[in-house]
Amino acid sequence: PAAPARHASANVEIVNIREDGALSGFGKPREAPRVQALIDRLRQLGEITDEQIHQLERLKRRPRSYTRGAVVRRCDESSRSVFCIVDGWALRCRILSDGQRQILSLLLPGDMCDMQALVGAENDHHIIALTELEIEECDAAAFEGVVGADRALIQLFLLSKVQEESLLREQVVRLGRRKARERVLHLLVELYHRQRLTGRAHPERMAYAINRETFADILGLSPVHVSRSLAALARAGVISVNKGCVELRDPERAAELCSFDAAYLHVTPEPEPALQKAAQA
Repeated sequence: PAAPARHASANVEIVNIREDGALSGFGKPREAPRVQALIDRLRQLGEITDEQIHQLERLKRRPRSYTRGAVVRRCDESSRSVFCIVDGWALRCRILSDGQRQILSLLLPGDMCDMQALVGAENDHHIIALTELEIEECDAAAFEGVVGADRALIQLFLLSKVQEESLLREQVVRLGRRKARERVLHLLVELYHRQRLTGRAHPERMAYAINRETFADILGLSPVHVSRSLAALARAGVISVNKGCVELRDPERAAELCSFDAAYLHVTPEPEPALQKAAQA
């Protein structure tokens, strides 16, 4: 496949953010910080008690809002805070000296970022807002103090990192061993499952329109290859595309066509209805 197109993402400057969380010169401050996206994510990985939720809610958090394309974190800079995606999508990427961009992963609501701040390490990648983006950040030391005091919380956050590594491993397999059409479909099925974890009402529909260049930079393809693959999948009745938003028409069939196995997401399976009734009896 052709190499990804050149990008000027490295030159995008960080948005001017006020301490109250409002974009300087744009609208009003956000409402009070929310931690629900993180709690929903952790619940998909295991049990979390009311007391643990209370501890997370007590963390002093700072809301931040970014416009699409803004740099949230820059490569080679250090941070003293961690943050969670509250609303919108972001991406992790590396930008080469010739301007080519490789997107490493997509970040959805509930994803924790900048965990390297806990050990004082510098960023080795950029984090850029793919859409209008809202995050909540908190001091790394305070976060470590709350989570580190609860073994069960430690395990939940470690499992979230295991899931994150699994997503990266699957990305390596996708880039190295799958054909163009399989890459596109496999990513769409993965996003379907990840949107289910965030509680999206219609996870088969992508929450945001993603342009061909972004797909290309995730999948190591050219925009032309992406367009051809999407068109072929649409003709086969597997997906539909409306104003840039992609919808899986039959997620189960799509998973079969690209040999998708959700086990790498490490999600706690939902109990069968019969077992649920027995537990409530």
